[in-house]
Amino acid sequence: MVLLLVAVRALIAAPSGVGGAVAGVAIATSLIVGMELAPVLSLAALSVWLRWWWGSEGTRGQLAGLGIGLGAGIAMGAAGFATTDWTYLACDGFTRTVWTLAQAGATIPLALGLASPWLPRRWHRLAASITIGAAMAAIMAPGLRECIAPYGRVDPLVARLWLHHVGEAQSLLAAPVATGLAYAGLLIAGIIASGWRVAATRAPGWVLILALQLGAMAVACFELRGVYAGVTLSAPALAVAIGAARKRGPLWLAGAWIGSTGMLYPIAAQALAPPARPAAGCDIGAALERIRPATVMTSIDIGARALSQTHHRLIAAPYHRNNAGNGAMYGFFLGSPEAARTIAMRWRVDLVLLCPGDFTELTPAERPAATALVHRLRRRTAPDWLIPVPVRGGARLWRVAGRLPPGGLAD
Repeated sequence: MVLLLVAVRALIAAPSGVGGAVAGVAIATSLIVGMELAPVLSLAALSVWLRWWWGSEGTRGQLAGLGIGLGAGIAMGAAGFATTDWTYLACDGFTRTVWTLAQAGATIPLALGLASPWLPRRWHRLAASITIGAAMAAIMAPGLRECIAPYGRVDPLVARLWLHHVGEAQSLLAAPVATGLAYAGLLIAGIIASGWRVAATRAPGWVLILALQLGAMAVACFELRGVYAGVTLSAPALAVAIGAARKRGPLWLAGAWIGSTGMLYPIAAQALAPPARPAAGCDIGAALERIRPATVMTSIDIGARALSQTHHRLIAAPYHRNNAGNGAMYGFFLGSPEAARTIAMRWRVDLVLLCPGDFTELTPAERPAATALVHRLRRRTAPDWLIPVPVRGGARLWRVAGRLPPGGLAD
């Protein structure tokens, strides 16, 4: 988000090659960090092309600078930040697919900027853009298919039982009203404030900020995490609104401050949402801290905490590329005891850990059958191949028979 602000600041300044290059490097660096802001960053780049196509002064150098900064930044990123999964065919992080798309994308503004002297009219610039864009699109097509559905390689079962329940991965259109308000309330206030500034000034900088906010809102209609970029860009207009309200008296000022306060919207959402049952405590560190390193089968959301708080190996954790492990975990807990034992042997599971709140997020249609292992574990009627281990912290723990001897549990 900081890099997005750098790019926007460079683009709302007077058009120049240096400003375009700064924006290009910021966009490239942001893509190296993560792909969450790629749609909004693409809109920022598109704004440069629009001003160039319209014929605004100085945009030839800005467009070429954007291509140079983006291409050079991505090239250096590949040299320094290519991961061990560099060739993984996905658009969920900085992969070779993303590198190829970005390099091809950088070629378009660079070529158009250099060709500007031979493109005096708008229809010349449009025709050149379509020609070069079509050529690059042919190169980018395989990667674009991956980027349209960046989580398309997640196992459908794992996506249905886990990913679709992750708050920020939900669609704004499908999320409960309270969730939508908590996430998007401040962005909506920022869009209103930016729209007011556009109507009052017609300044290109405010138009750009509003366009990017609307782009972020469009992303949120697919994934709520899209609001983060828009909220960041709401600050300038909300600040101006507070300044204007100060001149109109204390009531206006109080209203502007309250409307610009980020915490207001989650608090209002809590008031709208139905009361939630208090979550039962489950101290993972206390449950596993005195046990020697082992392979643990536990729910997907517990996995990240267990990795950070203990020295154990986990089968499942909230990482979307962990298809096999996450799928095995759901098969283990939601399947029959016989199927669970087969999975435990295949994955060499030593310990099984269950917290009181595990799997309660599942909808009635997704909840396990009465014969599922998780129900037996909750009723304390575990099959004989799971031996209870007394632990502290509210969790329940079992060792798999034949894997860890009783005397081998204590560290």
